[in-house]
This record gives sequence, structure tokens and C-alpha cells, in this order.
Amino acid sequence: MKITECGESESNYRCIAVAGGGGKTSLIFYLTRLLTEQGKKVIVAASTHMARDKERPFAGWGDQEQLFRNLSVWGYSVVGVPEEGTGKITCPVRADWETLRDRCDTLLVEADGARGLPLKAPADHEPVIPEPAELVIGVAGLDALDQPIPESCHRPERVAALLGRPLDHRITEEDIAEICRSERGLRKGVGERAFGIVLNKADDEGIRRRGEEIRKKIAGNRSGQWVKVMSLKNIEKDIKS
Repeated sequence: MKITECGESESNYRCIAVAGGGGKTSLIFYLTRLLTEQGKKVIVAASTHMARDKERPFAGWGDQEQLFRNLSVWGYSVVGVPEEGTGKITCPVRADWETLRDRCDTLLVEADGARGLPLKAPADHEPVIPEPAELVIGVAGLDALDQPIPESCHRPERVAALLGRPLDHRITEEDIAEICRSERGLRKGVGERAFGIVLNKADDEGIRRRGEEIRKKIAGNRSGQWVKVMSLKNIEKDIKS
């Protein structure tokens, strides 16, 4: 199963940045599995912060020996600088993304954070998209539907301003579509790069139908090259079963 549409494949890109909310890390490791199954060597990193799963192969930034060992044994490696006391990883202040990309076939970068919430409107300094990124994937969680902005959105004041709604407003299909297609939402910082959208957490048929309505709203705006409605949780269940 491919994420990208319109005849393109995620394996055509050397560097992919993933931004937004609603399952960025899950999407990155799903892409990692797809790419390694194609025989690709993959590096996963973060331009801001990312939770570290200690069961996954890891190399400190600049530890080339461990990186090559992980790529040889596992086909992929997480790379980063561990943060004391947080359980997260980050990158150096002056990260050499071009060199890191050249160590693998595909570099996947988590480019911002959402504190586990389905939606967000980025701050002025977000997302942090590495210069070599050729594709940006924006992620939105469908579990935000019908929820008040403060309970479903990171940086709620910015979301309310983007939507022109009060803070107690409950998220609708049109709201998610607007966040996805806005230059103040998921399109922020994309520029001329290829762009796609994943509407995640379509975990049951009712939510999937609402996700398809959102997909149509976004596609009609022509702001995304492709829009995918999916449930990364259900995919993970299928893999484990």
C-alpha cells in the first residue's frame, strides 16, 4: 500500500518531512516499514523533538559506526541527540541534513510537535522543515471532530484565529479542511515542495465517511497533491495479527 497517489511513490523522494498532528510518529514508522520492505535504507530523525522508542535501533547524531551497523542489520535507524529527562530526541543546532540524507536512501523527518493532539496551527517558528525535504506530508487527526478547540488542538488560540471561531467552538469537517489547506495550517512552510495530506484515525466506518467528505473539500481546493484517509491504528493491528 502506497501513501502517495497520482502515480507517485514515497520511494521517489530522498527526504520527506512530516508535520501537523494526529499521528506523525506512527506515520513515519509506517513509511519506514513500507520503504524497508522495498529494500531501502531509511533514517528517521526529528528537526524539533520526537519521542524515543528504545526498542528501535538508534544511533547518536554523528555516530557513523552505529548508524551503518543499524542500517545493515535492520534496514533503518533512528538518529538523534537524546534529551536528558524527557525521553525525547532532537537534532544539533546546526544539523547537516544533506550529509544525513546521503547516508541512506530515504530520510524521514518529524518536523514539529502537537503534544499528542489531533490538530494544530503552527507557531511562527514551526514547522522546522529541513532544506533537503522534497515532500511534506501534513497529518490531521479525525478524532478532533465534534471536540472543542482547546481539547483537540495544539496552540488553540492560533487555531481559533485561523478558523475565525471562538475557543469553545467544536471542530467540524470544514474546519479540518481549512486547517489542511491553509498557509497558516498544514501548508505553512511547504513552499514549492510536493505536498500531501494524511487524515488519520479513520478508525471506524462512520469516521471514515466523514474523512472522505473532508478529503473532497480539500481536493476541490487543489491545495494538496493528494489526500489520504486512513487508520494507522488499524493498520498496526493488521500487521500484528
